[in-house]
Amino acid sequence: MKRRIAILTVNFNGLLYGGKLFRSFFNSIFNTNVPEYYEAYWIFVDAGSIDNSVEYVKAIYQDMRRSHKSSLSLYVVAIPRSIGYSNALNIGLEIALNNLRADYVVLINNDEIPVSREWLITLLYFYTRLLDCKGSNTILCLSKYRYDNSNEMDSLTLGLTSLGTAFEIRFPRGKHLTYRVAIWQTPLIACAIVFKLLKKVYGFYFNPILNTINNDVESSLRLMSIGTKVYVIDKPLILHRRSTTLKNLNKKFLVYHLRKNTLITSFMLALCSKNNLFASLSNVFVISFVHFIVLTLLTLQILKLKNFTLAKHITKGVADSIRIILNHWQSFLMFRKIFITHANTQLIKCYVLDLRQSIKFLYSEFCCQRSKA
Repeated sequence: MKRRIAILTVNFNGLLYGGKLFRSFFNSIFNTNVPEYYEAYWIFVDAGSIDNSVEYVKAIYQDMRRSHKSSLSLYVVAIPRSIGYSNALNIGLEIALNNLRADYVVLINNDEIPVSREWLITLLYFYTRLLDCKGSNTILCLSKYRYDNSNEMDSLTLGLTSLGTAFEIRFPRGKHLTYRVAIWQTPLIACAIVFKLLKKVYGFYFNPILNTINNDVESSLRLMSIGTKVYVIDKPLILHRRSTTLKNLNKKFLVYHLRKNTLITSFMLALCSKNNLFASLSNVFVISFVHFIVLTLLTLQILKLKNFTLAKHITKGVADSIRIILNHWQSFLMFRKIFITHANTQLIKCYVLDLRQSIKFLYSEFCCQRSKA
């Protein structure tokens, strides 16, 4: 009996925002060579697009199936309204794990272009070798190279500031090594058991509260808490154009979720410490104070530019993050207990800047944004 691989992609107005990039992505996916003795399904979850992305995908798929150019089976889920990235991933994972009963799940975004038809075979080959050494509770990610310059690495993995914001970690091209990392990124491959365990412990795969920005950070912390090991391998198989969808979203939406979600992830990072709860909460207080200063600077800058609406949404993001933390206090304490019991705290320290470094990083980001404005 053949084993099953489910490739999962979430789309929101990919045709409108991506154009040529979007078409290249779909041609690359449909031309993917499926590993021998495997069945591959592509789950395409459209989260409320208004650009006819679904019709385009279905038409391309039918043409390629008639000409026998694709060995993938397509599974389209068209959601009539925008539900966000995390909710769309949750729907796709339910289909992959319960309907299709996939053995492996691959997550890939619509701005990540495979450069070889063998990308899936290569990814599965290295992942199965990793499983033999590290066990089934393991995720393997692929490095990404720039869409406009394939010789330059776009991202190997993410690091974190203690304020809950992420920054890119890049190594020179040509290393082609496997690294243990703290934060996952797409494309990735994981055994079905990884996602099943995550849902069994926490009740969901990806947190609906963090439906966009920083959902990778939050879910990585929860994965770490259940003992999941995340690795990335540097192979020049994927070209990436950064923030193809994100940069086209409403600014009010982005500043609200950025402020809300970074405060929640910084709170979770503070809880990851093995210090007693009082010391952890003191750390949270310091981080919250720094966030308040940053918020004030951002608000003053926005008011100076006469954009009162953005200042209002930043403030609302902070208020909602506090409300969410208070309303879900018990679940945050449960996360802390599980994390301290099972997680590799030394690993996370390697990828998190201390508070002073974080403030310096955040200040440089602020100055950069101010100069652009």
